[in-house]
Amino acid sequence: MEPVKTVAVTGASGYVGEAVCRALTKRGIAVRALSRRDPGIAGTRFVAYDLRHELEPGLLAGVDAVIHAAAETSRGAEPDIEAEIAALHRLADAAEAASARLIFVSSQTARSDAPTGYGRLKASAERIVLDRLGAVVRPGQVYGGPEKGLWGTLVSVAQRAPAIPRFMPEPRVQPIHVDDLADALVLLACEARPRPRVYAIADPRSVAFSRFIQLVAISRFGRRPIRVPVPLAPIIWALRGVEKLGVRPAFVRRLASLNDLPALDSVADMAELIPYHRRFPDGASRGTFCHRGLIREGVVLLRYATGREPDRWLLRSYARAVSSVGEAGPLELSGLTRLLPRGLTLFDQPAARRRNGEQDALSRRIDLALLLAESSAQHVDGFLMSSHTPTRLAQILQLGLALPLEAVGRLADAVAGPWLDRVRPRPIEGSDHPA
Repeated sequence: MEPVKTVAVTGASGYVGEAVCRALTKRGIAVRALSRRDPGIAGTRFVAYDLRHELEPGLLAGVDAVIHAAAETSRGAEPDIEAEIAALHRLADAAEAASARLIFVSSQTARSDAPTGYGRLKASAERIVLDRLGAVVRPGQVYGGPEKGLWGTLVSVAQRAPAIPRFMPEPRVQPIHVDDLADALVLLACEARPRPRVYAIADPRSVAFSRFIQLVAISRFGRRPIRVPVPLAPIIWALRGVEKLGVRPAFVRRLASLNDLPALDSVADMAELIPYHRRFPDGASRGTFCHRGLIREGVVLLRYATGREPDRWLLRSYARAVSSVGEAGPLELSGLTRLLPRGLTLFDQPAARRRNGEQDALSRRIDLALLLAESSAQHVDGFLMSSHTPTRLAQILQLGLALPLEAVGRLADAVAGPWLDRVRPRPIEGSDHPA
């Protein structure tokens, strides 16, 4: 089998298409970027492409594979199905003439009886691609990267909304980072001929939709919007009643689509294509090295370790150290703990450390904060008895105040240790439920 040299990507300037172009160029594969706008990515050759127009002759000449990620988004949840199907036929014909394999980016909502025209369109398109012996990829809830498309909308909600509706029953989503999805698409494009079937690309573990948005808010903006329980069925019934009056808000169909979202059985496909994918909410932050979550965590743990406000250098050192050793995301610290860091004494007890074992993130990070503080010029004097009499007296007073708090912590652990273990701060974890 000859290596793949050139791949065409439709919708190259879109959310998923842009990530696919980056993933291809990193592998040294030439990219023919087919879109209405130039994605501006080095290593790509832009070719103007519009779903509504006929293809130029020879558009796919010399192309080894086509990743079809383009979609008409101007009409929202109700696209022009006939026009998009005609565009797919034109693209599939051109790919067949060029002997290029076809990979189609579908949707988790793809069903012939889907509440939205978008879901029904994707179901029809899947059948056409499979009949043409192409491969279909159904991604889960795509997140991370540039704030585009639905991800951009969800980020905006996470940033601004004071509360998030927690629909009952609660819809669940299966996250997949946009770069992991791109890697899976590239692997399929590089196969000699992908099997003509549907590939499910999503975390096998699901997360409640309101929790998904809340975790985006925590990891990206350091805020924690409350989740307000809202019965879902009465809302849908009421909105459908409005539809019967001739008003057809797209929100109704989108809400019904979210409520009826089918689970993706993705275990085998993820193991085959991207076994080492990111676990949500990893990748949901802005991606800066010393991102805000670890900086905020460092403020609390270093104040606990030293009793003083840490400087910027020490906070950056803490964030770098946590990131460099491959730790999970920031600890989910309560508002009370952030206000009163000394409250961590309740969890930082010898018996609690033994119960939670060597893999306990809180214990490791407290030890890291102590180590960094002891080696910093700003705080090293706090760990040594000063020769300056007023300072030494202040240190003795501080130790005297700490002893009663330590005694309270040991007593609390002896009385309510198992309960404290349940509320113990742990790294933010979102995907807690099998699909």
